[in-house]
Amino acid sequence: MDTFFFILELIGTVAFAVSGAAMGTRKEMDIFGVCILGSATAVGGGILRDLMLDLTPPMAFRDPVWLIVGLVTSVLVFLPMLRRPVQKNKRVWDGVMLVSDAVGMGIFGATAILLAQRNGQSSVWLLVFVAMLTGTGGGVLRDVMAGEVPGVFRRHVYVSAVIAGAILFLAIQPLLPETAAVLISVAATVTLRCLAAHFRWNLPRAHALIEPEKGADGPMDELREVQTASKRIYHGAILDFYTDTVRLPNGHTAGRELTRHVGAVCVVPMTDDGRVIVERQFRYPLDKTILEIPAGKRDSKDEPPEEAARRELREETGIEPKELICLGTYCPAAAYSDEVIWMYLARGLTYGEQKLDDDEFLSVEAMPLEELVQEIAKGNVPDGKTQAAVLRVWCMEKGIL
Repeated sequence: MDTFFFILELIGTVAFAVSGAAMGTRKEMDIFGVCILGSATAVGGGILRDLMLDLTPPMAFRDPVWLIVGLVTSVLVFLPMLRRPVQKNKRVWDGVMLVSDAVGMGIFGATAILLAQRNGQSSVWLLVFVAMLTGTGGGVLRDVMAGEVPGVFRRHVYVSAVIAGAILFLAIQPLLPETAAVLISVAATVTLRCLAAHFRWNLPRAHALIEPEKGADGPMDELREVQTASKRIYHGAILDFYTDTVRLPNGHTAGRELTRHVGAVCVVPMTDDGRVIVERQFRYPLDKTILEIPAGKRDSKDEPPEEAARRELREETGIEPKELICLGTYCPAAAYSDEVIWMYLARGLTYGEQKLDDDEFLSVEAMPLEELVQEIAKGNVPDGKTQAAVLRVWCMEKGIL
């Protein structure tokens, strides 16, 4: 049983380290930050468990294997060569993050009960609480350190999954071998958490019964709409479609139809003599070829925008820039989509070979900035991101910005 307990704890440590390190990469932390966040997530729940059971110093400090496993896992997650193949498929990446978090919760919840029982604890309430604290402690620490509202307060059925798994374990423990009881408890916790995320199950939420006071944002507070329900009706390779219900500022409810997008980037590549590298590409929804700047979607929400901009520019034009200057963000369809496009100016261009996708066809040319601005002013460039980014660069060149 000791070997089984060790293996379970090891799997849970790796799972939580993956979720913590992945959060670090999404926040664009350096390798030190990713390792700290991954390791803290991996051992945080166990440290809280040991302190509550008066097992001092905590196991994480008595046996270095847990911190070492957390650090090694975090380094592996940080490496782009290992992370990118998974991140390219948004559905797979999101699934890995969800399952790793759920597995960590399930394993640490069940093993916490075993450890508490071995140290003479028998109160059902204490055992369930220890399981809940251990299963969610690492995730809470991860979210707080990353500047996020802890998932226990906002995600679909989160803590409840750990509590349900703990209660199930205590109910079947007298009836089954301990190993079987643990595995069933972990499976139940993981299944409930994943189903809740997939079907967007939520516990009832409290809504303000009185009109909130004006905050620092003044009228903006009064205009906010609050989501009360959400249903995904289609999952695609690029877009997910949702029908949501929101509570309006006047207390009434309304429906909202929207798409969710992984985000995109666009680049204004400027040559030393003031020309802009542009593309001509056939856009099927418009049924015509249009002029635009190099652009593309991020591989996943965890891919840093600057990294995505360099990748797209290299793939579509073969260009490697020495300098990328962020021009801000652009929301192309705020009324019905959460898509955000990060805009960049690229300077110090060196030229290489294009690496277009198999289904991608475009031509590349250089156009003087002034001429491109004139084409935009004449209405000959219908692409919104190209208009926004190029005109911002033009304003910078004229000293307006």
